[in-house]
Amino acid sequence: MIAPRVCAFLFQLLHNCQHVRDAGLIEQPDVSIADYALEHNLTIVTKDKDFYWLSVDRPNSPKVIWVQTGNLTTNQLIHLLENHENMIQEFLRSNRLFLLIRKVG
Repeated sequence: MIAPRVCAFLFQLLHNCQHVRDAGLIEQPDVSIADYALEHNLTIVTKDKDFYWLSVDRPNSPKVIWVQTGNLTTNQLIHLLENHENMIQEFLRSNRLFLLIRKVG
């Protein structure tokens, strides 16, 4: 699970961000989280590959940003997302449903 502090950073970028804990979904299955995101027009930012497969398998899915990083500190993850801010903004304006962000090196 991505740290709540990352969500606070993403709020500045996305202007509409909610951590699964704050939505009361922390113990819910991925399908419930995806349904909630779709219903509330939210983009899922995750390190979990299951949301990618869920977005592929379901015809009506929310946008998903899959962050493939391995183990990073919260500050390192925030820095990585900052470095991809333009790509994220472009993705959010597009019709695409999936964005992959990888840590290089």
